[in-house]
Amino acid sequence: MEAGKLRWRDRLALLAKAPSTRMARQVAFKWQEHLTPEQLEALNRHAVKILSEVDYSKVPHKIANMLFSGEAVLANPFLVHYVRPAVRMARTNGYEIANIPIITNPSLTFGGMAVELAPNLRVAELPFGLIFMLREIGRGIVSLNNAMQKGKFEKSKVSAYLCATISLLMFEPLAKIYPILQNTFESTTSFSDKILATRATHALGVFLILHEIGHICCHHKFGLNENDERREMQEHEADVFAVECILAAKAANQRVSPFKDAMLIYICGLFVLMDISANETGLNLDGYPSFKSRYLRILEDAHASTEVRETVEKMGFEVQMAIKPASERVEIVKGMNGL
Repeated sequence: MEAGKLRWRDRLALLAKAPSTRMARQVAFKWQEHLTPEQLEALNRHAVKILSEVDYSKVPHKIANMLFSGEAVLANPFLVHYVRPAVRMARTNGYEIANIPIITNPSLTFGGMAVELAPNLRVAELPFGLIFMLREIGRGIVSLNNAMQKGKFEKSKVSAYLCATISLLMFEPLAKIYPILQNTFESTTSFSDKILATRATHALGVFLILHEIGHICCHHKFGLNENDERREMQEHEADVFAVECILAAKAANQRVSPFKDAMLIYICGLFVLMDISANETGLNLDGYPSFKSRYLRILEDAHASTEVRETVEKMGFEVQMAIKPASERVEIVKGMNGL
């Protein structure tokens, strides 16, 4: 897709985001009401800074203008659908987070953070590339899980291959990987899996927000060096915080077990792909815990069933078996899409 040119379905998607934009503004206005003038100035200054660091040269102009603006940093229409349930789930577990700014860094790469901008002002910041890619990641995880559960050997192989491709590309810039993954999933993912993937996307989006909020609610120390043992502990605590908030929202429902199992599979599936990617590309975690240790800790703390643990383990095995040399894999996927 050339810069400045959009397909009709991409144009429709941008038009459909208008209601989401209004909703995002409303959410942003609510927490801005609780900020002092000094805090609001620090937040706006931060938005200007991160916008100045993004290269839009390979992004279609309409998308850049509509999604990578100062307003989109503070009230991103893609993020708001995860913010509202995240706030509700945290409140159910005894935390009031509605007044904590949840913003979007327009960076097109993968990884969130909690940042301290001023005294008594900490914000949860998630890169746009991460939020935008959740749909494709959700599709891959759901497709593989469903194929494994139904014993469909051939579809499991195809789905594992797609997940292996995601694991290779997920830390690359969005502009490079989105066309490849979008075209791949359009041609290989069933309609039912695409529908079910919305649940996985929702679970992942809410989890990622609650993880960053967890750093704030647990009063974690920011700016730790890579040799500080507290960094690893803090990451695990933030993961546990997020999972506990999600499960607390469903605790009153006696039929919560299927929801819990599915949610754990989706979240751990994300960490499985990240772990494979980190191992394959030699990603420097700078003192952070391995992704495998993080999903094992989540499973342990959530008292996951044996079935869920085995599913996550098998998912990792299937994706690992599907891995080919990086250059070969990219060429295969490009060939599948005529790129």
